Amino acid sequence: MAVTINLHKCIQVAFNANELAGTRRLLFGEQDEAMHYALGKDLMDALYALMTTTNFTETPTSVAQVDFARKSVIAVGTAMQTGSANRNANTGLRTLLLNPDYYGQLAEDITIVGSANNPAGGSAIGSGMLPMVHGFLPVEAPNLPTTGNMTGFGMRSDALAMAMALPFEYANQPGVPCTALQQVISNPDTGLSVQVTMFVDHLLGLCYMRLAWMYGVAKANIKSGQIVRSSA
Repeated sequence: MAVTINLHKCIQVAFNANELAGTRRLLFGEQDEAMHYALGKDLMDALYALMTTTNFTETPTSVAQVDFARKSVIAVGTAMQTGSANRNANTGLRTLLLNPDYYGQLAEDITIVGSANNPAGGSAIGSGMLPMVHGFLPVEAPNLPTTGNMTGFGMRSDALAMAMALPFEYANQPGVPCTALQQVISNPDTGLSVQVTMFVDHLLGLCYMRLAWMYGVAKANIKSGQIVRSSA
């Protein structure tokens, strides 16, 4: 699957000399989580934008919110198995992205969250995190697109593809005086890396921190994606 890396994204914050001198707080460190979230959300939005009936052409699973339950998840799995000829996408690591309404409806299914029926589901009552259901890990996805009444997207890991790269290290070139501190930071959970650049503007009295990366996304195995939509 070819993926074109054509998106260069960054997030940048700055503090002036008075702000940095007037506190013992680690102001830049306090921005890390929010900055990484902003970059990650941009990536997820790009992946979500691929979840359309134009890209994933199998017949969607249509279920009204009030009827969405374990049997509906089974129907998603059945569709991914039977669908068009040689689909056979009902194996391997699978995720079921659901908007908050459908995720909440699924969480009311006592066969999933009732510990008497499903010991793994008992903790969901307190944590709000649902266990595996018929081979799918349900995930609440509040940013899921609503185009075409889409309320969920069942997928195997090969349904979508993405590729990452780091920007050119323009600030650290042989023979050129260093104008910035530039380093690569990797997320231990995802393995994704960002380029961190810190530099100052003496004219404005500002110190900047910029997080940047490059990426591309593409549909991959279209048989491994199943759109769920409201029938109402």
